[in-house]
Amino acid sequence: MFIKKYYNRLMEHIQEMYNQSKDPEILQKYAKYIKKVRQANGNDIKASHNFVLKHLSYLFDKKCEDIAISCLMQINDIPPLYSKEILEIVREKGSAELCRKYLEYLTFK
Repeated sequence: MFIKKYYNRLMEHIQEMYNQSKDPEILQKYAKYIKKVRQANGNDIKASHNFVLKHLSYLFDKKCEDIAISCLMQINDIPPLYSKEILEIVREKGSAELCRKYLEYLTFK
């Protein structure tokens, strides 16, 4: 699915796999594909950003904050305008500590 650029279908398939097994390693794979799709869509920053926002929310919904923040920290070419939207998701769906951690990352990187 990745090769054929069926990115949303790929992510839905991984979500289904996780819902059946609850294996945290599947969420690691999910985060890996968020990063890979982001890189593959490097030329279309808005589309890749929307993809990241949509699928990052799933990680927060599954209470996998560490995986989500790790994923964010590996995507280091996010323009400041988009960082604000991502920070809103971190603030709304994550903890205060996680929000502080991400702000520190943005400040120092």
